[in-house]
Amino acid sequence: MPPRKKTTKRKDNFRSAPPRRKLATQKDLKNLLELLKKQLGFKPHDFQVHAIQAQPLGKDVVVHAGTGSGKTVIAAGPHLHNPKSGVTLFISPLIGLQNEQDQVQTFSNQFKLKAVAVNSQHGGCKPELLQSIIRCEYNIVILSPEMLLLKQFVETVL
Repeated sequence: MPPRKKTTKRKDNFRSAPPRRKLATQKDLKNLLELLKKQLGFKPHDFQVHAIQAQPLGKDVVVHAGTGSGKTVIAAGPHLHNPKSGVTLFISPLIGLQNEQDQVQTFSNQFKLKAVAVNSQHGGCKPELLQSIIRCEYNIVILSPEMLLLKQFVETVL
């Protein structure tokens, strides 16, 4: 998700979309595999590299993969390539995995990215948290699926 810029509020209570940032080109991603190997300490699987490459090119990415197959690397990859690459929304159905001891800590410790979990255990969609997401204070926002159904999250962040 590109960084948020100032939006103007219309009378019908909807915001106009901020201008899109300049997307990467294939040339920009030429050395991505080598960069990933260096920063991760291992060679990522082909499906991970393809998913990581697609994101800075502005392509939507949906990955359906089993537990322990490397989805976290796909979320972190664009930020390793470009630390100012905006915010990644990472939907995780298991609140127990989202908490500080697991996914948030993995993004923080292993990838040196700022992450936050937004779910019912953390108070859900607090206005100050939503504003910090909009300001791109986090690289990774880990969400439980029900947060995507909340009017407050949809209208404020999405």
